[in-house]
Amino acid sequence: MFSSDEVIPRVKIDVIVSLTDGSELRGSFFTSPQQRLIDLMNDPRSYLPFELEDHSIRIFNKSTIGAITPVEQGDGKLQKEKASKWQSTFAKASMEPEEAYKILGLQPGATEKEIQGAKKRLLGTLHPDKGGSTYLASKVNQAVVVLIGS
Repeated sequence: MFSSDEVIPRVKIDVIVSLTDGSELRGSFFTSPQQRLIDLMNDPRSYLPFELEDHSIRIFNKSTIGAITPVEQGDGKLQKEKASKWQSTFAKASMEPEEAYKILGLQPGATEKEIQGAKKRLLGTLHPDKGGSTYLASKVNQAVVVLIGS
C-alpha cells in the first residue's frame, strides 16, 4: 500500500453544497490536484467527507447531494445565483412542460407537492446510486426544474 512517509497531495475546494432536503451548507472538499468535482461525485465511493466552515467534518451520502457550486474568493452568493439561473434557463430551454409532466407521470396543473413526490418516487428507483440510469435521473431532475424551478 503506502509507506508511512508517502504524502498524497490534496487541494481544498470551497463549495456550497445544496442537499436534496433543501438545506445548503458552505464548506470544502479535498481532492487530488487534477481531480474535478464531477470526478469526485463519480468515483466509486458512496460517501464523501465534507469540512464545514467551523472545521467540523460531516460525511454525506452522495445521493443526498443535489448540487455543488464552487465558491471563489469573495462573495460566493453571486456565483451561486448565476449558476442557478444558468441551470434553470438551460433546463427550461430544452424541455417543454408537457414533456415534463409525462416524465413525472403527472397531469398538467399538478401541485408543487405532487411534483416533488413524483420526483422522490422516481429517483428512488432511477437514481444511479440505486442501480438506475444517470440519463433518466437527470431527465427527472430537469422536469422538476421546468415545472417549479431550481
